[in-house]
Amino acid sequence: MSIARIFTLVVCALAFRVCSIAVASGASNGDSGEYAFRIKSVEIKHMGDANFKTIGEYFGEKKEHRYFRCIARDAENKRAGTYFIIGLNVPVSKLPGELFAKIYAVMAMEDGVRTFTCKIPEERKFPFVYEIYCGVVSEKIDIQKIRAWKIEFEDGEGNVLFGKKSYMWEL
Repeated sequence: MSIARIFTLVVCALAFRVCSIAVASGASNGDSGEYAFRIKSVEIKHMGDANFKTIGEYFGEKKEHRYFRCIARDAENKRAGTYFIIGLNVPVSKLPGELFAKIYAVMAMEDGVRTFTCKIPEERKFPFVYEIYCGVVSEKIDIQKIRAWKIEFEDGEGNVLFGKKSYMWEL
């Protein structure tokens, strides 16, 4: 193999490595910062109080332990309700400090869009948690009546950082 051929292979390998680093950091799609935050999946399900009860609470402990879950609710003193389980492409520990999830929902047989705001807890220390449980617990929502939804994550100043919407939201 000639020196020119080896040099070409090395240059191509380095160029590939630089491009893959740029894509991983979000530089290729116009995002700034070290991470390009993205919602990978959204699952909507009803979860009762028992889904969040821990062993300590059965023995009289008053405080809810969230353990390895990042849970945000639109009302603090309730647990049972409709949860939007949001899967992210990065761990929740990498998300910026003050963060709010705004959930917009279009319901069947209703006019207008309903808006729910959940403050994401700032204690996000687990590097392997990729899901946020955003609970609409302030009022009862029938999952079957949700026709379209949009979720946006905003910082403390109201700037939209990233989001996702259902297919029906566009229609």
